[in-house]
Amino acid sequence: MPDIFNYGWTATIVLALSAAALAIISIYKAREHIPQLACAIWVLVALAFPLVGPLSWFLIGRRSLKSTA
Repeated sequence: MPDIFNYGWTATIVLALSAAALAIISIYKAREHIPQLACAIWVLVALAFPLVGPLSWFLIGRRSLKSTA
């Protein structure tokens, strides 16, 4: 395999893990404004789906949080 293929996968993995970490930090900071069960579910979604989970938190979860505040 060419090295560029390995670099591409490495970059994708680092991006996915970074996005998941940022989403978990954001969920942790918002824990006072959302129910505890919803917080736990969002963390599980962010961990189970490393690219889609954080993206959905930042697009859907935070937006619904702002509309209720």
